[in-house]
Amino acid sequence: MITLVAIITIICYQHAGAYVHHHSTTKLQYSRLLFPKRHEPAETKVPYQLYNQPRSSRSKDSTLLLGAVQTVATADLLEQQFIASNDDDYFMSYTMEQLQRETKAIITASSASTSGGGLTCEQLEKIPFMIFKWPELSGCGVMGEAGEAIWSLWNALISEWELLKNSNNAIKSNMTEEDQQKLCTLEAIMTNVLFAKNVHTWAKSTHVNAAQRAESVLEQMVSHKVKPNVITFNAVIGAYAKSAAIHGQSNAAERADKILQRMELLHTKTGYEELRPDVISYTSVIDAYSKSNIPHAAKRASEILHEMEERYALSGETDANVKPNTITYNSVMNCWNKHQNKADGLMQIEHLFQNMTRLSGVSIDNKCESEQCKGNREDVTPSVITYSIVMSALAKSDDLNGADRACQLLERMIEKGGSSFNTRPNSFSFSAVINGYVKRGQPEKAHEILLKMDDMHERGLVDPGVRPNTIIYTSIIDGYAKVGDSNGLKKAMDLLDLMENRYEQNSACACPTVNTYTCLINGWAKSRQFGKAQSAQQVLHRMISKYEAGNKYARPTVFSYAAVMNAAAYSDFGDMFEKQQSLEIAIQAYKELKVASRHAKYGADCVANNVIYGTFLRACGRLIPAGKARESSVETVFRKCCNDGQVDDMVLRQLRNAATDEQFQRLVGEEASKVKGTKKVSTKKHNNYQPYISALDVPHDWTKNVVANSAKVTQR
Repeated sequence: MITLVAIITIICYQHAGAYVHHHSTTKLQYSRLLFPKRHEPAETKVPYQLYNQPRSSRSKDSTLLLGAVQTVATADLLEQQFIASNDDDYFMSYTMEQLQRETKAIITASSASTSGGGLTCEQLEKIPFMIFKWPELSGCGVMGEAGEAIWSLWNALISEWELLKNSNNAIKSNMTEEDQQKLCTLEAIMTNVLFAKNVHTWAKSTHVNAAQRAESVLEQMVSHKVKPNVITFNAVIGAYAKSAAIHGQSNAAERADKILQRMELLHTKTGYEELRPDVISYTSVIDAYSKSNIPHAAKRASEILHEMEERYALSGETDANVKPNTITYNSVMNCWNKHQNKADGLMQIEHLFQNMTRLSGVSIDNKCESEQCKGNREDVTPSVITYSIVMSALAKSDDLNGADRACQLLERMIEKGGSSFNTRPNSFSFSAVINGYVKRGQPEKAHEILLKMDDMHERGLVDPGVRPNTIIYTSIIDGYAKVGDSNGLKKAMDLLDLMENRYEQNSACACPTVNTYTCLINGWAKSRQFGKAQSAQQVLHRMISKYEAGNKYARPTVFSYAAVMNAAAYSDFGDMFEKQQSLEIAIQAYKELKVASRHAKYGADCVANNVIYGTFLRACGRLIPAGKARESSVETVFRKCCNDGQVDDMVLRQLRNAATDEQFQRLVGEEASKVKGTKKVSTKKHNNYQPYISALDVPHDWTKNVVANSAKVTQR
C-alpha cells in the first residue's frame, strides 16, 4: 500500500505534468504511524477530479483535505479510495542495519548540499517514516543513537524545505523540474500533523535535550506558518516540566513560563482560538515550577494561580480555560512544600488547603462551618495528594507538634477512607507522618504508624500497593539507630529481620538495601554500647551474605566498610581488650575491602579511598597507644594513601591527630615546603579541625585520585 505522502505527492506531480514511478518505499504503515488510533473509514466520497484541479481553484475544504490531512477520517478516506494494493512489505521488514545505512546516506547527502539538491524525492518521502521507525527498532525510544538520528533526519528535512522555498521565492522561473517536484513533495509532507507528531515524540522522551528539541520544532512550525495549537504548546510545556524533574535543568520552569506567555501573546495577536492557553497550559507551567529548585518557584506558581482565579471570576465563572482545578492547587502546594522557608511554606499550604475546602464545600470531617461551605466547585475538592502534601509540610516543619498534627490528619483520612472524597491514604500519606516522627527523634511512634499501615494492608482497607516498603522500613531503622541506645538498636535489628524474612517470601517491596544495612552500621558506630565494633561488623557480613545470595540491592559500598571502621575507631572508651578487638576489626575491614577491590567484587568504585584511609588513621590514633607501634602503623597507612593519590584535608587532619609533631613534619611538612617554595611550613594544629597544611600544599600525585563528591580538592 502506498502512503498518503506518496498520494499527495502524485497529485502535485500530475499538476506539474510529471510522471512518478510507483515505489514500494512508500507504505500504508507511514500513515498508521501518524494516526495510531484507527477508526472506520468515512462514507463520504471524494471526486477523483479533485486531484486534477489547480490549487488556486480548489475550495478551502478541498485544500485542507489534500494538503494538511489533519484528521483520521481524512487519512482513512484517502487510503480507501486512492491507495492501490501492493504486497511488498519493504518497511515492515526494515532492519536496524538498513535503517542505520539509509540514515547515514541521507545525513551525508544533506550535509553535502548547499543549494537544496542534496536529497532525492524518494529520500524525502522516506524520512518521516524513518523518524518514527527509529524508536521502534532501537528499543530505547529517542535515547542515544536513535535520538541523534531522529534529530539529524528532521534537520535534513527542514533544511531541504527551507533551501527549496528560498530558491522558489528568489528565482521561481529558474527552478528545475526536479526541484519543483521535491518542493511539491515537501509541501505535502510538512503538515501540522508531522510537526505535531515530532513535537510529541520529543515531549514524551527522557532525552536530556528533549524539551529544547520539542521547542525547536514548535518554533519551526511558527516560523513556517504551519499552525500549531494548544495541544502542541502544552506538549512542549510538559516536556520542560519533565526535564526539570528528571534532569534538574535549572531554566526549565522559566522556559515553560515563557512558552505560556508566548501562547497568550499569539492568541491576542492572531485571535486564533486554538492558540488560547487552557487550564492544562497553566497547570503544566506550575508543575514545572514545582519540580524546579529555583528560589522564586513557589511565588511565581502562586501568581499564576491568582491570575487564573481572577480571570475566572471576571468571566462570571464561565471560562473553563482559566478555571483552576485540584491538580492546579496541588501543584502550587507542592511548590511551597519545597520552599526553603519551611514556616512560610506551611502557612501558604494551609491557606491553599482552606481555600480548596471553602470553594468545594468539602472537608475531611464531612462537616463545614457556614463560612466554609459556600462553594460547590467539585473540581477543587481536596484529594489524597492534597492531604498528603499538607501532612508532609507539617511533618517537615519546625513545629514541635507538626508530626502529631500530621498524624491527626492521617487518622481522619483513615476514618473517611471509604467516602467519595478520595481520602483513602496512600503510601505517601503514611511515609510523611513516619518521616515526621523520625525527624523528631520519636521512632517508636513512627513504628506504630508502620504497624497500622501493615494491618490496614492485610485487612484490605487500603489499595493493594499501599504497604510498608523499603524506604519506610529504612527510615524507621535509621531513626532507631540514631537514638543509639540498646533498646533502639534491638528494635532496629528486629525490623531488619522482618525485612529479610519478607523479602525471602517474595515481597520485593521489603527488600533491604545497602542503605538499610549502612544506617544500622552507623547506628552502632555512634552508640556507646560495648562490643559495638563487633556488632557493626556482623551487620556488614550479613549484608555481604545477602548480596551473595542474590539480593543485588545489598551490594556493599566503600562507605559500608568505612562505617565499620568508624565503629571500631570510636570504641576507645572500653578497656584494653575492647580496644585491641576493635583495632583488629578495623584492620580486617580494611583487608576485606582491599581483597574485594582487587577482584572488583562489589564494583569498580568500591576501593580504598580518602574516607577509608582517613578513618583508618583515626582508628590508629584512638586505639593504638602512643609509641613506636602507632608511629609505624600511621606511617604505613599514610604511605599507601599517598601512593593511591587519596590524600585530602580529612586524611591530613587524622594524620595530624595520630602522629607526633616530628613524624608529621617528616611525612608532610618537608614535601609541603617544596610545594610552597618556603624553607619550612608550620605543622602545628591550626585548631581542632584543620592543620595549617591543607591538600593544596602537598604534591599533586598525593591528591590526584580524590573523588569530588567525597572530598573536594581545589586545583592549584
